[in-house]
Amino acid sequence: RSRNSSDFQIFVYEGILENYIQQRVADINDQKRISSALSLHNLNQCNQIAYIDNAKGIFRIKNDLLSVIKNIDSTRLRELGQPDLDVIYSQIRIFYDYFNQHEENYSHYHSEFMEHIDALMDTMQDVFSKIEHNVRALDGNAKRLSEIVDSHDFEKHTPTEQVEKAIKEIAYIYQRNILPTLAFLNEEAMAKDSSAIYLIRKIREKLNHSTFYEEARTISIIEMRLLSFTEVITDIRRKLHRYIDMNQKQRALYNRVEQYYNQLNSLVIELLDSKLTGKLLSPQHEFFQPAKIFNQLTSWSRTNLT
Repeated sequence: RSRNSSDFQIFVYEGILENYIQQRVADINDQKRISSALSLHNLNQCNQIAYIDNAKGIFRIKNDLLSVIKNIDSTRLRELGQPDLDVIYSQIRIFYDYFNQHEENYSHYHSEFMEHIDALMDTMQDVFSKIEHNVRALDGNAKRLSEIVDSHDFEKHTPTEQVEKAIKEIAYIYQRNILPTLAFLNEEAMAKDSSAIYLIRKIREKLNHSTFYEEARTISIIEMRLLSFTEVITDIRRKLHRYIDMNQKQRALYNRVEQYYNQLNSLVIELLDSKLTGKLLSPQHEFFQPAKIFNQLTSWSRTNLT
């Protein structure tokens, strides 16, 4: 029902699976094999189902498998919002504080320190994966929304419901996903320790001055790749902001037209008599003063165009 939905209806899944097998798989043995392999019972037995609720008729696929499925189509990916980025920042902050406070333990023979190093490397790989996923989601959805808005001729038609929804989603993604992601990747943040990239760089610098060269090199690669996403996100921000700006101007135009219409309507109503046929509003009326600029336009009598 939506890109953020994780629950699936059992009857829908089984119906789609059966329909696919009947239409796409000719061999009867293959039909049986695929039906058996992708049945909810077998997926559950293979530990690919997070939970299944037969009473409600819903089930949820495990996140790892769901991510693989979603990655096939970037427009189905969920963008990271501020809460997601806050969680990632908190994880990095914990490591930053630990490596700051335990500089005397920088040793390959210190078991607790090595546990933190292993956890740090796993976390860094996970952070990169999530941010890369986020960039792909933002790029995919920016393209999808751009196609909807660009296909509409604003000069000839008022925005359709689909276009209005697309513009609202653009505004939402811009505020709730793009700007927080840029702030997350900004290494020159006003308060430096509020930037995740700043913390990552400081951890890497500390490891550079120790014997953990391999770990420092890996973090350096991840750091550079994360920073490269800044350019991609900035480009997406620039493209989407164009639609937000266009929508604001379009809305201002509509409001202006409505304002003048209501003003003109009130002036005309005041002139109406009991037969509702009153006098014409004088061309010299102050209401028309802003339009005087058009008086200098040239007329072509042959074509009747002005």
